[in-house]
Amino acid sequence: MRKHCLIAALSVTAAVVAAGPALASPTAIWTVPTGKVTAPGNLHIGVYTFSTPSRQPVLQDGLTFGALPGLELGGVSGIGALEVGIDTFARNEVFNGKLQLFGEGSLWPAVSLGGFNLANTTGPSENILYGVMSKGFELGGVSLGNWTLGYFTTQTSDQTPSKSGLMGGMFYPLGARAGVAVDYLGNTTGFSGTNVYLTYGVAENAYLSVGHYFHPTDREADLTFMGVDMDLATGLFGH
Repeated sequence: MRKHCLIAALSVTAAVVAAGPALASPTAIWTVPTGKVTAPGNLHIGVYTFSTPSRQPVLQDGLTFGALPGLELGGVSGIGALEVGIDTFARNEVFNGKLQLFGEGSLWPAVSLGGFNLANTTGPSENILYGVMSKGFELGGVSLGNWTLGYFTTQTSDQTPSKSGLMGGMFYPLGARAGVAVDYLGNTTGFSGTNVYLTYGVAENAYLSVGHYFHPTDREADLTFMGVDMDLATGLFGH
């Protein structure tokens, strides 16, 4: 996932995915995860910087892997597909995972259960568990965007009271290569707030993003961010 990420010292023999210009990670908007999971055998890598006028940029990186393919039953695909990931930020590692209950169809959304910011390695962990659904809409052959709605709750490792709330967002394509997106995570967790960003596909498997994070209560905590994302095929599961 994007705002939670890793590149780590990992040696992977991979081939470039050639499936059209990449616009945005299908498994997250920015902070908010979607109901979709990364393709089985796909390795999604992201490197991001976050900065404010008064602070030096901070580097964050992440990796998400399509760990299991989904089943198809009765015309419903993606049943049981799984992705796992690890994120690093200031020498701190956290983990994420998502299990897709079923994939998107013409009349229903993709629905998944998951968690992110799990098992903080250097301090108390604000584990965020969620259920989420996502669906793309169009009218007369014109895209109305991909929309996501979900609910989350936190389970902390230091007995801090849990928090919960709604999360959601949308991604809207701007032509074949570009897109604009906004997402929102409620309450006052460490990830709560609103993100707005633009993304542009610079290659079939890579894209650049730039945007701004709006803190829910403190304008001095707002952040400007930039990111580079890439999808690589490992050859596992035939992908």
